[in-house]
Amino acid sequence: ARQWNCEDKALTDGAYLLMLTELKDIAPTFSKKIGYVPHHVSDQFGDFKKICELADVEYISTKYHSVPEVISKIKSCDYIISSSLHGAIVADLFRKPWTPLTSGPHIYEYKWNDWCESINLKYKPHQIDLYITQNMRAMVRFENIFKRFVSIGGLGKARWAHKRVLYDSKDSKYIIANQ
Repeated sequence: ARQWNCEDKALTDGAYLLMLTELKDIAPTFSKKIGYVPHHVSDQFGDFKKICELADVEYISTKYHSVPEVISKIKSCDYIISSSLHGAIVADLFRKPWTPLTSGPHIYEYKWNDWCESINLKYKPHQIDLYITQNMRAMVRFENIFKRFVSIGGLGKARWAHKRVLYDSKDSKYIIANQ
């Protein structure tokens, strides 16, 4: 609203319209106490289903679950961890405590800050290791290692410091689950 010079208006994310639909009445299903909603891009990089199993956390994916299933799972958890802004918004709609999580530069801090400001919260995400990858080709991995090295040395683009380099291994899944 401030950006568009219409501060006399109340603006927020369109996900809040969910409460004006029948989707708000979806029943919760049995679930674990804590749920994780990955950002749709994060969900492509790592095996978050396995990571959630290792952490004993409910995996709530917009990639693998329908909208009613996502809502039902969120409603059934006591607490939500989310790298998905809309996962946090839906948790908030159903009065579920939540915490933001970031796993890389594809998480748009501007959008999170904008929404959090609209509900008088400070955006302070928990950071997890962002170097886990799934099915990365050896050449891409080598290129990422080179770009990270150059960036850390101050020669490349700052965003290159976040390039993913680890293989998606059992060990890396345990690292992420512990985080």
